[in-house]
Amino acid sequence: MHSYDYRCKSCKTTFTRHVESYADLDSTEAACPKCGSKELSQLIGKVAVIQGEEAHVQRIAGLDGLEAGDPTSVGRLMREMSHEFGGDLGADFQEATERFEAGQAPDQIDAALDLPFPKLSDSDSP
Repeated sequence: MHSYDYRCKSCKTTFTRHVESYADLDSTEAACPKCGSKELSQLIGKVAVIQGEEAHVQRIAGLDGLEAGDPTSVGRLMREMSHEFGGDLGADFQEATERFEAGQAPDQIDAALDLPFPKLSDSDSP
C-alpha cells in the first residue's frame, strides 16, 4: 500500500490518500474528502534514514548541538547517547543526565554524586 499526503487549495484540509498500486494512483484522481475539490498540492512527508551503528556513534561523537556553558545541552547529548546505546547506562549516568537537563553546573553535579572522575589540576589544563 502506498500513501500520499495532500492539502486542498480550496479549504486547506490536509489528508492522506492510500492506494494499492501505482496503477491505482494513475487510474483515479485525488479529491478533497471535505469539499470534493481536485485542486490539491501534494505534500512531502518525513522519511526515515537507516544508518549503521558506526554512523550513530560518529554523529554523537561530533557533539552536534553542544553549546559552551550550557549544561542543558550536555544533558540533551547525554540523553541521546543513552538512547543510542540501549537506554540504561546506570543510575549515576541517569541522575547526572537529569541534573544537566535541569541546568545544574558540572562541578555541582560532580560534588553531589561523588563520582570517581579524576580531577584536573591547573598544570593538567590545556
